[in-house]
Amino acid sequence: MELKKKIDKAIKDYDLYNEIKQHNDIIERYKSGELDLEYGDESGDYAFWDEAGYLATKGVDFGEHAKWDEAIAKQDVIYYGFMRICGDILTKTNKMGNTMRKRLKLNVVKFAFKKKNGETRYATGTNNIMLLNEMYGLNLKENDGLDRGNLINYYDLEKKGWRCFNKELLTKIY
Repeated sequence: MELKKKIDKAIKDYDLYNEIKQHNDIIERYKSGELDLEYGDESGDYAFWDEAGYLATKGVDFGEHAKWDEAIAKQDVIYYGFMRICGDILTKTNKMGNTMRKRLKLNVVKFAFKKKNGETRYATGTNNIMLLNEMYGLNLKENDGLDRGNLINYYDLEKKGWRCFNKELLTKIY
């Protein structure tokens, strides 16, 4: 059986979508950039690797060598299932961040994101310089408020200043 089918089967057989919900802390750490899927951050990888090992060997007696070897072989596939689910979650998050960037360039946007301390921050802002200058009487220059990597910059209309947040922490666009 090809690897993709094995991973699909493991996701279903081990109910990995439900399992991953129990490890939301790891997902949140990936979203915040604290852990990195692409570069194999050890703390995140080990957490999923350990969980994959636990699921694969659950109910298998250590003395049953053939069953144990089979279970350990399944650990890789279960781990890849966890990584695929994480990738799907992050892909969805990145699409929302890209949508947000486009909307901020066009108009004023209401949105929410998670702050580093875990609190939800509700904001209204834009990074449309011409709109800010004309509608709000500001004197901003075109290079003000440029995005940097995963950070989305915006002019906060309530706080009257530039702010930024990690696009992976964006939770809602209104």
